[in-house]
Amino acid sequence: MSNNREYFFGASDLQMEAFADISFFKRSLLHHVLFHGDLIIPDVFLYISNRLHHIVVSNDPIRSFLEESLRGGAIMPAFRSDEKNNFRDNLAEIRGQEIQGLHPAADDICSFLEAAVRGRRQHYRTWPKAPLSVGYLHTLERVFLSDPVTAKSAAFEKTWTRIGAMRRTILETVARDSFGGVRRGDLMNAMHLYVNNEKQVVNDVRAIWKDLRDQDAISDVKKFIKWFNYAYQYNQGRMFGLGPALGAMDEIDVEFSSHLCATSPEEQDGRLWSDTFVIPSEEALLTVDARFLFDVRDGQTGDDYFKAVEAWQRQPSEESSNILLDRLKAYTTELCRLYIAKGRNLLNWEWHIKAHIPEDKIWNKAGLALAKDVIGGLIPHFSLLSLIGPLGAATYAWWPASLARPLGIDNRIRLEVDAVTKRSQIASNRLTDASFK
Repeated sequence: MSNNREYFFGASDLQMEAFADISFFKRSLLHHVLFHGDLIIPDVFLYISNRLHHIVVSNDPIRSFLEESLRGGAIMPAFRSDEKNNFRDNLAEIRGQEIQGLHPAADDICSFLEAAVRGRRQHYRTWPKAPLSVGYLHTLERVFLSDPVTAKSAAFEKTWTRIGAMRRTILETVARDSFGGVRRGDLMNAMHLYVNNEKQVVNDVRAIWKDLRDQDAISDVKKFIKWFNYAYQYNQGRMFGLGPALGAMDEIDVEFSSHLCATSPEEQDGRLWSDTFVIPSEEALLTVDARFLFDVRDGQTGDDYFKAVEAWQRQPSEESSNILLDRLKAYTTELCRLYIAKGRNLLNWEWHIKAHIPEDKIWNKAGLALAKDVIGGLIPHFSLLSLIGPLGAATYAWWPASLARPLGIDNRIRLEVDAVTKRSQIASNRLTDASFK
C-alpha cells in the first residue's frame, strides 16, 4: 500500500551544493523518501547535480536505494513535455533549449536513470503549462522589493539592510525572457556582473564569490544567492502543485522563509507536542536491502504513518498530533527491528529523531530552537525535515546518539510501543518553520 504524498525535492538543486555537502544530500534523500513520501525532481536537476553524479559513479549503498526508489516511483522526474517522457529524449530536449550548466557526464547520469527503470512503467510528472519564469519574477519582486511585515531579529535586519542595494539593482537589471519572466540562470549572470563588474555565463553560483576577499562581502553574496534559490524552489514547487521543503537553513534563513511564504503578522498561539524516538543511522539503514525498506514504507505500518500525516495536515489538533506521534513511533520501531534483523552490525548505529507536531495553526521552528547553537554545520550530522500542511509545519530533527546526553535526551532503544507515551508540551506564540505549502 503506497502513500500518495508527493513533494518537491530541492536538495537535488546544483545551486544549493555550495551550502550542503554530499553527506547532507544522501541523508536528505533517504529521510525524505522514508518520512515525506514520493519525491518529484525537475528534469534539469538530474543532469546538473554533482551530488547525483557522485552517487551514480560510486559503490555507496545509497546508489541501490536510489535505483529502487526510481524503479518503484518513490522518486519521479518532472519532464517538461509528455512527448519527451523518457530520460534520453528528455535530455535531448533540455540540450535543445540551451539550458546552461549541464554536468559533463550528463549522458552517463541519463544511462543510469534509464537502466534503473528498464522493464518497468516509467513514473513521471510533467511541468505546468504556465511559464515558470513569470511566476519566479513575481515571487522575486514580492519577496525582495518589499520589507518583511513580521518582527525580525537584529541579525536578520542587519543582513536584509546590507543587501538592500544588491536586491534592488539586480532585480531591475536582470534580463527578461520571451515570456516577460526571469530565468534563474540570467539572475545568476546578473549577480556575477554586479559583484565582479564583468559579464560571464555562470553555471555554478560558487563562481560568483570565488574571487572576493572580503569575508563580509562573501557572506552577503552567499546569503542573497541562497535566498533567491529558496524563492526559485518555492515558486517551482508551488507551480508543480507540490509542497517544497527548504534545506540547509540557519536561523536567519528560517526568518526569511516566513517572509517568503507571507505568513500572517498576527501572533498565533498554540501548543506543540514533542516526542523522541530511536532510529537507525543513515549508514545503518543503507546496510539493509532497499527492497526490505520499501516493504516497511509501503506496508501497513508505513501506510498508517502516512495516513496520520495527511490527517494531521488536513486538521491539526491535539488528537491528530498525538495519533501522528503514535504512528511515527510504530514506524520507527519497525525500521529498528528491520535493521536488527536484516542489517549489518555497525557500532553506534543509534540516532535520535525528535518530532515537534503543532496542534493548531502555528508555524514553528522548534527543531531549530532545540539546537540553535549547532545549526549551520557546526555539528555535521545535524539534520532537519519538515512535514508540511496548509495550517502548520511539523519539524523532525535528527542527531547521533553520541549527542543525546549533552542535549538531555534519554539514550534508550524503543523496540516496543509503550501503552502510554510521555509527551512534552511547548507553549508558543508566532513560531515559524523552514518549510511550507
